[in-house]
Amino acid sequence: MSWMLDAARAVRHAPVLRHAEPLWRRVRPLFHRLLDLRGRGVPVDVGHGRTLRIPAVFTGAVGEWAGYEPECADMVAGWAAAHPNGVMLDLGCAMGMFATLALQYGSGVRVIAADADDASLACTRRFAHRDAGRLSLLWGLLDRAQPVPATLQEALARTEERLRAPELARGLAATRYVCLEDAGAAALPHYSLDGLGTATALPPGPLLIKCDVEGAELFVLQGAAGLIAARRPTLLLSVHPPALPKHGHCVADVAAFLTAHRYAWRVIAFDHEEHWLAEPAA
Repeated sequence: MSWMLDAARAVRHAPVLRHAEPLWRRVRPLFHRLLDLRGRGVPVDVGHGRTLRIPAVFTGAVGEWAGYEPECADMVAGWAAAHPNGVMLDLGCAMGMFATLALQYGSGVRVIAADADDASLACTRRFAHRDAGRLSLLWGLLDRAQPVPATLQEALARTEERLRAPELARGLAATRYVCLEDAGAAALPHYSLDGLGTATALPPGPLLIKCDVEGAELFVLQGAAGLIAARRPTLLLSVHPPALPKHGHCVADVAAFLTAHRYAWRVIAFDHEEHWLAEPAA
């Protein structure tokens, strides 16, 4: 498949053809059908021998998925394969790469993918199209407190209502990062995992929490202290040293939380952030 994608890019960006958008709109659906004749998704190598199958409609951004955070991708896929009846919370799911990996590698894994950007959630559902029956979506900002009482099921239902809104912008081009400190963030739903009652609302079994929330990670952890104490999940944390001070935090504060809750952790990768794998201490 890679040769087809490479050839398509070369033709698409040829000097005479690069601006022929009306032509590409007609040709693109046929090209996508050729890429995925069996309807299984287009395979993309995400590193460490792991393959992610994505809908053909997303292959224009295949460079974003191939080799993206390979250590984290390997960890999520490996955990899902080892815990086929587990549950994953993908907090800050963006377009749904990690949620989809867990669904594809864990035959019975259920995923709740959360994000404050509704367009990203819509993309996540399309991304995980083959396994969307095991995927639930949660729209809102995760914080240490929950100003309005709501159960997990109520929050999921509110999300479904939002995703049916006709004015919702859809597609990869519409996605964006939405953070706690952004203008307009106060108008979005705010939840904490403990406020949603996740300790009892989630299905029983192994639990993985993947958290990538652009500097608000300590708030998310503080809002999940009860869940962490009750379920002792594995934690995959994207820790953002430059962004933490926006909320009055630092890396040592995240480490102190983990220590206080009897977790051991190690850094599995560095890029524009630090990726920590934290597990209950023996």
